[in-house]
Amino acid sequence: MLEVVNSNTSVSTAAPAACDYFNTLCQQSFPGPLVGRNVSNKDLSKWIDERIANYESLNMDYGKGENMRMLLSLLKIACQHYGKLWSPFGFDTLLKETDTLESVVAKLFASAKRKDAFYGALSHCLQLLPSEGHVQATTIDMQNLLVSGRKKEALQRAQEGQLWGPALVLASQLGEQFYIDTIKQMALYQLVAGSPLRTLCLLIARQLTDIFSTGSTIDGMDLSQQHAEKT
Repeated sequence: MLEVVNSNTSVSTAAPAACDYFNTLCQQSFPGPLVGRNVSNKDLSKWIDERIANYESLNMDYGKGENMRMLLSLLKIACQHYGKLWSPFGFDTLLKETDTLESVVAKLFASAKRKDAFYGALSHCLQLLPSEGHVQATTIDMQNLLVSGRKKEALQRAQEGQLWGPALVLASQLGEQFYIDTIKQMALYQLVAGSPLRTLCLLIARQLTDIFSTGSTIDGMDLSQQHAEKT
């Protein structure tokens, strides 16, 4: 595979991240179906634990080490739950609050050591945010629609105004497809291409092809502006 990539990609046009990915893939053994034999979940979990311990023992930059620990831990959770990172819709989360996938993932993120220098990088994951006036106007519109019982229109308004928190809450009440579509829109329109948060959202939304997109979708333009241009 690496030979094919090298033969079809010139040095001037090659993406360094892509070359590093294929070099790592070829040089490091991963206990999965690609090695030509069946591997148990126990062996895979052991391999992930060893990788986490290895990164924690290395004297590397805190941000890089913490990123790898978080990603490997998230991979372990996904492997333990057959690739899923959220509970199926209709599952009673109130009865088993501590056992839900959402709580497990939330605990992982909460366990991260909070250092301002590391978490300050979050701003680099976001495209331009809407102004305060725009947020207030969107909030009022949403409230009016909800009072009228027009929940789907309120969701659409929240998506257009990039109020992703309320949008995700509304979408989760309307059904799985609404929830997945909202996560996809948030990833494509709000998060910078290549950022870990965007990758995670696209995985949840099952948009695997968009994960490897190298460009931003709208460069900070909100959905309402894009809709206005089309009309």
